[in-house]
Amino acid sequence: MIRSREELKAASERVFCEDFLVPLFRAMGFQDVVYWHGGPLERGKDLVMWAPGPLGQRVYYGVVAKVKKITGKVAMQHEVLQQIQQALANSFRDPTTGLAQYVTQVIVACTHDISKEALEALAPLLEQQSLRGHAEFLGSDRLWEMAEKRLMPWLIADSLSHARSTLLEIDPDYAVEANLTQNAIHYTITPKHAGAPQLTLNTDADFPNTEEGGRLRKAFAEFIRTGGPVTVDEPIVPFVNPPPLFRYLMPSKSQGPF
Repeated sequence: MIRSREELKAASERVFCEDFLVPLFRAMGFQDVVYWHGGPLERGKDLVMWAPGPLGQRVYYGVVAKVKKITGKVAMQHEVLQQIQQALANSFRDPTTGLAQYVTQVIVACTHDISKEALEALAPLLEQQSLRGHAEFLGSDRLWEMAEKRLMPWLIADSLSHARSTLLEIDPDYAVEANLTQNAIHYTITPKHAGAPQLTLNTDADFPNTEEGGRLRKAFAEFIRTGGPVTVDEPIVPFVNPPPLFRYLMPSKSQGPF
């Protein structure tokens, strides 16, 4: 699954189609979304799918996936136009009925932004071929907006699964679990085996000589004794040279007192 705009812009055509466009169009309600994987069956269409028309009929769509920027340059304009024409002119086999069908709408989906200048340069070419009402262009910004609306549950689940795998693998001796609350991330660190080395934290605590300082001193002493939760401001309890695992989990503390 593509997890960010940056990953979208860097995706290969296969990843773009399989991990982004196919789940996106399925989530939007398109039926029988098929990725052709290139080859002779593609005929200008990287994906084919259909949606019900206003009278209940099947309206077939072809998707042209572009991982190169669509610019106003003549060569690129003619490349895109040729792919649209090819997608519309060549039939394909409906994967469920087995019958030959033609797409009547083409979606050109690009992993990069499509500039206004590029669209303006394409407009007269589409007009000349009577294709203006048969082609839709989706650049990375619009695609990501659609993904955030339609794929958010999948994006969240995939990101959490990826984060969980990372946390389990970052240290050979300790497993890390994360609990997200409204205002913080809480980490639980447990040994993976009986021979895991002890994690040692050194601190130079400096509690103020006030009533609040006394309360914090007692709470911190209880934390040392029992391991129970305690909240103390960083300037009061700076940790010195913490283990690498702690620095990994809190990169903002990589310099100076921890």
